[in-house]
Amino acid sequence: TPCPNPYFCTTGYLVRLLANNMESFRTVTHLIIDEVHERSVDTDVLCLLAKRLLATHPHVRLILMSATVAAELYTEYFNVTEPPIFVGRRCFPIQEYFLGDLVKRFQFGGKEQKQIQELSQKCIKGKCVAAPNAHGMGMLHQLT
Repeated sequence: TPCPNPYFCTTGYLVRLLANNMESFRTVTHLIIDEVHERSVDTDVLCLLAKRLLATHPHVRLILMSATVAAELYTEYFNVTEPPIFVGRRCFPIQEYFLGDLVKRFQFGGKEQKQIQELSQKCIKGKCVAAPNAHGMGMLHQLT
């Protein structure tokens, strides 16, 4: 099996990506939406776009996660016939790391540091308003 390449992004970013480039999901196997209960315009639009994605890309598996989700609502909306899976509740401490923290923690070589700096500058300059192109995504995957 090929090496998985997970992407972590905000709801707004994913909405933009799905709305403008649904074909980029042709190689995606799973779409995981966490905190789906946090109702907002972005989350509602994301659910609409995810439903359309499933209609055009039936190989994609959708996973909705929430501690307080109204499972029946989403089961009906996505026409799911199987009952939802409940995994219980446990809380774990969360530690946030930012790109600068990772650079300090991991001693990247010159090539990686240059790529990180380039990505940071592009993000700051573009204010992350658009999905990265294939080259940008490739650079992110080279860091792993």
